Amino acid sequence: MKARMKSMKKKPSICLTGVIFWMLVGNVFVSLVGCSSRSDPPSLRADVVVYGATPSGIAAAIAAKRENVDVILIEELNRVGGMYTAGGMGLTDSFFMDRRMLSGIYDEIHDRIDAYYRSQGIRYRAENHDDAFPRGKGRWYHEPSVAEKVFEDLLSEADIEVVRGKHVLSAAMKGSRIESIELNGGIEVFGEQFVDASYTGDLMAKAGVSYVVGRESRQEYGESYAGKQFPDGAAMLGEGADGSEAFIGGQPTIFDVDPWDDEGNLLPFLNTDELGDPDAGDHKIMNYNFRVTLTNDPEIRVPIPEPENYDPAQWELLRRFFERYPNDGLVKRYRLPNNKFDANDSQSKGFAIGMLGGSWDYPEADYETRRKIEYDHKEYALGYFHFILNDPSVPARIREDFKQFGLPKDEHVDSGHFPPMVYIREARRMVGEYVLTQKDIETQPAKEDSVGVAMGPITIHNVQRVATEDGYYHEGAVHTPYDPHGEPYQVPYRALLPKREECVNLLVPVCLSSSHVAMGSLRLEPTWVVLGQSAGVAAALGAKSGGELHDLSYTKLRERLLAQEQVVDILPE
Repeated sequence: MKARMKSMKKKPSICLTGVIFWMLVGNVFVSLVGCSSRSDPPSLRADVVVYGATPSGIAAAIAAKRENVDVILIEELNRVGGMYTAGGMGLTDSFFMDRRMLSGIYDEIHDRIDAYYRSQGIRYRAENHDDAFPRGKGRWYHEPSVAEKVFEDLLSEADIEVVRGKHVLSAAMKGSRIESIELNGGIEVFGEQFVDASYTGDLMAKAGVSYVVGRESRQEYGESYAGKQFPDGAAMLGEGADGSEAFIGGQPTIFDVDPWDDEGNLLPFLNTDELGDPDAGDHKIMNYNFRVTLTNDPEIRVPIPEPENYDPAQWELLRRFFERYPNDGLVKRYRLPNNKFDANDSQSKGFAIGMLGGSWDYPEADYETRRKIEYDHKEYALGYFHFILNDPSVPARIREDFKQFGLPKDEHVDSGHFPPMVYIREARRMVGEYVLTQKDIETQPAKEDSVGVAMGPITIHNVQRVATEDGYYHEGAVHTPYDPHGEPYQVPYRALLPKREECVNLLVPVCLSSSHVAMGSLRLEPTWVVLGQSAGVAAALGAKSGGELHDLSYTKLRERLLAQEQVVDILPE
């Protein structure tokens, strides 16, 4: 069980032995026909293999290692930490959570971030802010580089080997067990148990596990928030409706902006004018965007680069939007320590940094196509910034405000100071032993096999921009009422398990088994960290027993989770 990871290289061939022999006897002509001059690709082996060094994957790897098993952590990028680091996420949505139920490794991560900032004389946890929120809620902000240092330290101290810059190509199955996975570069990784903690569920898919992409119909699980969703509940069916009295973020539901060009075609960045059946599901998911780290500190500020292929005509819709709504601020900025900001999408704005429709093909795209989609999102973000900084249609107040910002030269130094990872809010979703749906969040929170407590409203970002005769509107967003931040609910172990007949040695804590609606609540990074830790403990126990994860004793699992300071029960007020 404690065998170390190692490269498994073949012994010298008989052919090589013959070469040595002829050299020894002085033969100057040596035939090398049939001999290979390249070393064989290495094979790696561990008890638990974690795919994806996201915060969830890091928690899984550390949790498994603390159960005294060997662990390999595989990451597609050369950086660990996922959205906390490479994704530029400085605000991790912990303010939606009851801090008493965010314990274990999640608490360790933020204790270390807090300790770093306190050493710099900065109050990170902002106790005075926390006091304004029931149950100890508040906003924790960090710089991506600080979170990355914390993750690297945790992995180093745990002596976890990280395989960087590699992605999964295939999974070798023996019945319903993963025996090994192949990575690019010809690397084969063997394991007893596997955890797919990636944002896209690539290992899960390669193993033949059932999953879905897109939105379910309202009938499939009886979810009122499934199917198409309209601003403020307005019943718009593609032909327009009177939304003048409904407001989101100070703007009318239907934005009074002409969406058609002179030839009657839709302007760029409009997705459709034919919505279809509002109750039906589709392949569409909420938008992606880059969370760009900004600074207004001239000591560390470098200019925001121009897009490579800027076309002013592409931005005609935004130009018309400013003519009609000159007071819209557009860019949502969260303040971080050291004069930095996390720029994110805003669902309530008429035209924001989220690229509506650009995410739809990403989950199932191959790696080359994903790079193209990421490039398109980057061009969109840089084009958006370039427009705000330079186009005369932008109100002077907004343009002058934004001119003070640039990219911090001490962040994302390996990618031109621009985050290398796009914000993947949702991708594949497993269809496993238990599918979490709207009712599990709103009316049935208790689970007998709980491996963590989630919390927060159902928050789904805009899915598409729809043209009407009256203008355009955004479809797909859901923001359930909460007072003030939603109620806790337990996540069952079964939601991390594929169907038994499909795979018995895999756990999926990020692309877990849920509907599109439920993922709107589950998708918070704190929840994924909690579930990652629980998956790591379960995988370690499975590696020790040698059995199927579906047969793991919940009593034993709960015991070990509590020993690792995980919270699995909903705590009273």
